[in-house]
Amino acid sequence: MASEMFNKLAEGKHEAVSAGTTVIDLERGLNREGKKIKDTESASHVVQVMDELGIDILNNPRHQVPEQDLEQVDIVVVMTEPETTPEFLKKQTTIYWSVKDPYQQTPEETRKIRDQIAGLVTELYNTIEGEKHLTHIK
Repeated sequence: MASEMFNKLAEGKHEAVSAGTTVIDLERGLNREGKKIKDTESASHVVQVMDELGIDILNNPRHQVPEQDLEQVDIVVVMTEPETTPEFLKKQTTIYWSVKDPYQQTPEETRKIRDQIAGLVTELYNTIEGEKHLTHIK
């Protein structure tokens, strides 16, 4: 959610890329790399609440965060449980957002999570822009 909100807000001036920490979990035999959001039944509420903002995430693929990609980014934002945060992310200059996982939440709870993320994304964007151009997600 956060990357798509940021990209809508930035209107091409900056770019956010989304990646997960448990997309590939070999211990549990999971590999969801490249699987589209629309093919993930548990993401239906997320799709719905993002659509309410005019943001279509249906075809967004899931990706595991690769350590080497961090060399190409200016800011890393982590919204995951500490126990699933890879060690290499803990060593980076990272912003941690304490946000509940929308997995298996009601539409109402997912909306609250979305709105919390929207506030954090707006704050981050305004900080990047030096608050010279205060804006918010519409």
